[in-house]
Amino acid sequence: MIKLKPSTVNAHTSSDVILSEDGMTLYSQNELIMMEFERPMMLAAAKTIGEKGGDVMNVGFGMGIVDSAISKYNPTSHTIIEIHPDIQKRILKDDWDLKPNVNLFFGDWRSFVDEIPPMDAIYFDTLDDQEFIDFISIAWKFLKPDGIFSYYNNPLNNDNTILLKENYVDIIHEFYDVEIETIYIPESDVDRQINHGNYVYWQENRKKYYHPILTPKPKYRKYD
Repeated sequence: MIKLKPSTVNAHTSSDVILSEDGMTLYSQNELIMMEFERPMMLAAAKTIGEKGGDVMNVGFGMGIVDSAISKYNPTSHTIIEIHPDIQKRILKDDWDLKPNVNLFFGDWRSFVDEIPPMDAIYFDTLDDQEFIDFISIAWKFLKPDGIFSYYNNPLNNDNTILLKENYVDIIHEFYDVEIETIYIPESDVDRQINHGNYVYWQENRKKYYHPILTPKPKYRKYD
């Protein structure tokens, strides 16, 4: 199933998205979108999101790392929301529209808020801070009781900021019960990060990733 709505025009959607020749980096003229060395923590997140099955949603397809991993857990339904026209074309080129139980929502997630059915699990990974705040403030409405919500968490953070940025924390604690899973990632490619000129997410002696797992608080578990 495909639902298509016009993509919001902004600096992200108006720039051509390019996959590097070695397949290691997805980028545009304005931004790095996804890098291969992020794969280990995305696979770890996909396991948490997908291993129980049920209805699963991912917002932000990127290179397809998370969604490819989720699909291996055979969810009852697998919803993918992607806003960028170039990435939408890549999704169709890779025949995601032909995969069983996959629902493709092409456009801004805000355009689909009245069409998203209750989910057992949601993962969120887009580029804009305010967009994340907008989404996490209402994501509990899309979660079934005991559903889980997680998101890409910048592992540059130290032990005191494992919920990501400080302006997220109050929103998270208002709507969700929080669990932090520490994931050790020995296979992370530190050399590739340095050579690529990106942030070094892991030092050689500290290859661990703090994975946030959010569950709606009981007082919000009403789905009329």
